[in-house]
Amino acid sequence: MSQESDRAEVEPRPTSKPSSQEKTKPMAAYESSEAGGPLDEVDAGPPPQPVDDIQAVLLEAAQQGAPTEIPFDTLPEPVPEVDEGPRPGPVDDIQGALLEAAQQGAPTEVSFDELPEPGSTAPQKVIRVARKPVTPAEPPPDTAPLSPATEVEAPPAPAPLPLGTSIGVDFWLLLAVFVIFRLLTLFLLRPGGFMRDWSDFNTYLGITGLADYGLYPFFHFWLEWPPLMPWLMVGVYKLSLLLPPWPDDPRLWFVVMLGLVFVLFEAGNFVLIYRLARRLSLSPDAIRRVLWLYAGLFPPVYAMLGFFDGVALFFILLALEWLLADRRLLSAVAIGMGFMVKIIPILALPVALRWLWFHYRRNRRELGTEMGLYGVVAGLTIVLLLAPFIIAPRLNDGPQWWVTSFRSMLGRSAWETVWAVADGYSGFGEVGGDRFNPNETNFAVHTGVFPDWFWGLVALTFAAIYAVVFAWPANYSRPRAVIAFGGLTVTLFMLYNKGYSPQFLVYLLPFILLLLPNGRGLTYALILTGLNVLEQPVYFVLLPRAAWLLTFIVVARFVLLMILALEFALVIWADGREPAFMLKLQRYTPLALGSLSAVLLLVLTPIMLRAYTADRLTQSQAQALIGFMQAQAQAVRSSRSCQAGPDSLRLYLSDQTTYHQLYPYLHQDFSLQLASGAPKESNFPAASVLLPDSGLAWLAPTGPQAQSLQQEAAKKGRAVDSFAFDKLGEVALYRFPAAANVSACTMLARFSGGIELLTYQVQKTSGAVELTLFWRARSPQSLNLTVFTQLLNADGQWVAGHDSTPGNGALPTTAWTVGAVQMDAHRIDLPSNLPAGKYSLMAGFYTSQGSRIPVYTSGGAAYPNHSVSLDTLQLP
Repeated sequence: MSQESDRAEVEPRPTSKPSSQEKTKPMAAYESSEAGGPLDEVDAGPPPQPVDDIQAVLLEAAQQGAPTEIPFDTLPEPVPEVDEGPRPGPVDDIQGALLEAAQQGAPTEVSFDELPEPGSTAPQKVIRVARKPVTPAEPPPDTAPLSPATEVEAPPAPAPLPLGTSIGVDFWLLLAVFVIFRLLTLFLLRPGGFMRDWSDFNTYLGITGLADYGLYPFFHFWLEWPPLMPWLMVGVYKLSLLLPPWPDDPRLWFVVMLGLVFVLFEAGNFVLIYRLARRLSLSPDAIRRVLWLYAGLFPPVYAMLGFFDGVALFFILLALEWLLADRRLLSAVAIGMGFMVKIIPILALPVALRWLWFHYRRNRRELGTEMGLYGVVAGLTIVLLLAPFIIAPRLNDGPQWWVTSFRSMLGRSAWETVWAVADGYSGFGEVGGDRFNPNETNFAVHTGVFPDWFWGLVALTFAAIYAVVFAWPANYSRPRAVIAFGGLTVTLFMLYNKGYSPQFLVYLLPFILLLLPNGRGLTYALILTGLNVLEQPVYFVLLPRAAWLLTFIVVARFVLLMILALEFALVIWADGREPAFMLKLQRYTPLALGSLSAVLLLVLTPIMLRAYTADRLTQSQAQALIGFMQAQAQAVRSSRSCQAGPDSLRLYLSDQTTYHQLYPYLHQDFSLQLASGAPKESNFPAASVLLPDSGLAWLAPTGPQAQSLQQEAAKKGRAVDSFAFDKLGEVALYRFPAAANVSACTMLARFSGGIELLTYQVQKTSGAVELTLFWRARSPQSLNLTVFTQLLNADGQWVAGHDSTPGNGALPTTAWTVGAVQMDAHRIDLPSNLPAGKYSLMAGFYTSQGSRIPVYTSGGAAYPNHSVSLDTLQLP
């Protein structure tokens, strides 16, 4: 205990009985005030006698200057003759406060040096009970709202949590787990998981590998980042060359060594978050919660495994830590170094300037000096780090490479934000241009729809918003307000910035966790993480053509960032003084947002799975086969096929890979069975046993066991027809002996010149009819024919149609392989005023001169008007 404060501390009752070896804390001798004599109303006459043992001990200790400690759990056991009936209440405020503090386990201290000066008009309390506040530096509830006209007076800032508390031990344990987990992650995991390695390590390796040719960043080419990290990567690359490359993955040593650097900065982020949490005077439990949440959340690990944003975050947090420690020049140096890593750390500069403005607002001259000095130091740091690239000899006379680098940062097109979606771009962030051209200006990868004045208006709007936020009065003597202003600055930047990448989330998480170490903050963090995962890899890898999903992601993130901006603003300007409705709203925010997210996830999951299934079909080499088989099943079920009934929908395969390709799309229409290729050691039945004894069945003999399945099928049945599919093989329809009297037709029409229309699929969608035709050429084609598809009303009049060469020009008939099935899709857009009714669906061919090709049924009869009647549809 300090010798300058005469206090007797009263310990709360411990949970277990103290041992006899416990000692009392020393207490400085009591000294009376030097300002005057005794107070008449207090010191006149003999002092009153103590009313109980507690008061007697306190008075005696104060008079003798002896160390005093009152362990309330060592009081004697209750005596029946004394304690019968209700216990007497405290005789005065002093005794009442002491007893209440001891019963509640609150820290208690009795300060005797706060007696009023002699002669003062009103006596003050001589004993003060200090309880540990739940939220330090919280303004009193009856404080009036802030006025924009005047700056807020600064109450004494709360002291950081002492290092001697139990959280210190827990911190080192957490730090050890944090670092070891990330080290093992670096060695044993990779970003993208099973889907794709999406990290920038490949880019870093390609850039640093140019050093083998004597080409170095910012001396021979520009990059879209400042020079500090690229040159650190070059050093790591040179070091990795000292070890022989690992043959399975030559990237190993470079990735591991550079990753170790990222782990080091991640550990620094963990330490800085801990120090900032202590500066907020959070309780030990709250600090542990902040550290556990940061250690357990996925985005920091994801960023560490592929990007250097964790390094940039380190300098933001370091600048804030040194600023709050009043080490201003070092804070400015941290901002300058961070800017040379990535431009985002410059966001700490306005936070620091606002802190200086608050503390020096009463002296404009001193304010200008301090703010100017801070900016000069940050600028000098940047200049010193740029100096080698400014003064070094250049190979060309063009602009410096670093100038081109900074121009590229400003000239990039929008990506992964509401601005990008509105601008018509649904791709990820890229930088265009020739990196070996110092005069490059074409950095945008797409041409947007918005003119330059629009982006200027957006910039001015956000600049005005931030100017108001910057100038609005607040109490920035509170570390909590300073950190909240930093979080608000980062959030507004993300709302304004034209680009966003999933790793950018690491810049927000520390502010969320430090200021909202509760269910609400975790809810925000988890929703933002979920949107990141939906964006990458779900959208960019699994569903790259589902632009609607990206639109949903960026709009949801924009709304959530606005909510976060409001949260940070409330911490700055209304911390502890929020209206009742706002407190209630905050209370139910986790439940509301969590429930909404769960519902949206339940709705989106089947939609995304269907979109994924459809997208994989368009990329599959079995697409034509799958569509052809689905059309066959549709024909059988609609009774428009002359094949046998549903019992003919059997498909036997010989290759497991093909089985996996077909099963998701055909399992509802066909009974699929692998008939060969099983391990020889197994008791799997032979193909001769599995193949049917009667009826019709389809065979897809592909892969290494194709010939074996064909031979077994030939022993039991006869092929009705076979259909060739490029890159996959043949699929055949078989008739087995007992079904000799079952008819099976395998085409709808034959055109003059040898083209057959095998089957078709039709699907009605909103405002259109989707028609897919399956053709086969029996002989080489010399004419480039055009397909027509039409909808005719009940009077035979044309109401809609679509004409094009097959495959919308991608599959001209002259390029068809004889015997191969060709899939040809057409979309017939319906008129908006189409009356309800039945419409005939027609298809056919015509030549470049406009004459239709004659067409016949499988029985040889000619179709009227050289047009095949496919179906009758009820529309709309």
